[in-house]
Amino acid sequence: MRLFYFVATLLVLSWVIAQAQNSETAHSQGRIAATILNNEGEPVRKTFVCISIRGEDSSGGYSTTHCGLVTDKNGEVEIENMQLGKLDIGAEAPFGGYWKEDLKAARLQTVTLTPEEPFGRVILRIGPRPGILNLSLRDKETGEFVWSAQIHLSVASRKLGSSGTGNFEKSESSGLRVPIRPNSDVILEVSAPGHKTWFYSDPTTPSQRTLRLESGEQRSISVELEPDPQDAGKAH
Repeated sequence: MRLFYFVATLLVLSWVIAQAQNSETAHSQGRIAATILNNEGEPVRKTFVCISIRGEDSSGGYSTTHCGLVTDKNGEVEIENMQLGKLDIGAEAPFGGYWKEDLKAARLQTVTLTPEEPFGRVILRIGPRPGILNLSLRDKETGEFVWSAQIHLSVASRKLGSSGTGNFEKSESSGLRVPIRPNSDVILEVSAPGHKTWFYSDPTTPSQRTLRLESGEQRSISVELEPDPQDAGKAH
């Protein structure tokens, strides 16, 4: 008899745990498909994006950000295991040239997920078509290609750092295609192992340390990196 009660107790406990897990899953079973467009209506393809989500739950309001998502050829991404309810969705693509000085300025779309309709679709416009910098990286003394470098962009008080060879598209053997936020004064610096940090300055006005591109404008810049003897050991 004691064995019977013991087994029955285990069964009840297992049922309670399963119900709790099912309840928790039920609150996070939503799914969102987001299509990311620029202001011209073009899909933002094959680009890292950050999706920001604001909602409410039993404890009040909450916000979360999903970064590292990559859009497909149609500019779409999907996020699973979303909490059900009314959600405000926004997006930003910092390394695609779509980034803002003020994250709160992101335009949001609202979607409501319910147990009956747990799937939602939103279309997010994240800014004008970026300007494009085509950078050619060479050693100033040897003229040889520099294969590994860090590209740092900043506008206002916000700074982005990225591995140029990893996150930006290579346009030629030593070239990088770097999208930047248009119509903004951007500070550009390039650093590479074994070399001194290079800072952009306007060729005609060296005291001008920022560059500015219009939406869709492209500019080619030759970056000559000066060797740094004190840092030479880090180049290998």
